[in-house]
Amino acid sequence: MIDIEIILQNLLDYYDLDTLSQLADKLDVTQPTISKWKSRGSIAPIKKKCKDLGIYDDIFKEKKKTHCFGFDTSLMDIKLNLRAECQKYGIQITTLKNKRLLYLLEHIAIEAEVNKQTQDLENDLIDLFFKYYPLLNKDLFPIKDVLDSFEKES
Repeated sequence: MIDIEIILQNLLDYYDLDTLSQLADKLDVTQPTISKWKSRGSIAPIKKKCKDLGIYDDIFKEKKKTHCFGFDTSLMDIKLNLRAECQKYGIQITTLKNKRLLYLLEHIAIEAEVNKQTQDLENDLIDLFFKYYPLLNKDLFPIKDVLDSFEKES
């Protein structure tokens, strides 16, 4: 099964982009559309868009590579295997490239946990989520369900 995170990262890498907002512009869709694809794990519309743009093979059918153990495998397979192994051993991975933001988020999360304020931090981050996704209706978008689903998958 193909992981939505890997597909989106492949697209970001392909176009040398940093954000889903930039990717939305490149794919000529809205940023909330990409967020919906991501939260629902919807790969079919991404495949269709890639076919329309003529980049399907570049994103979904990577050329075979030989990894250090001598087995022929695609980069996609390597990424999926690495993700599975990380999950197996409880190693968290991120596609966040901005190390400054990653530093801030990690340290805020640690401090909130020490001070038993993780629920407050989650609520603050949800408010920020909707600040940066102004087209999403806070009353209609099921952010708690999305977070619960993400937590179960991780």
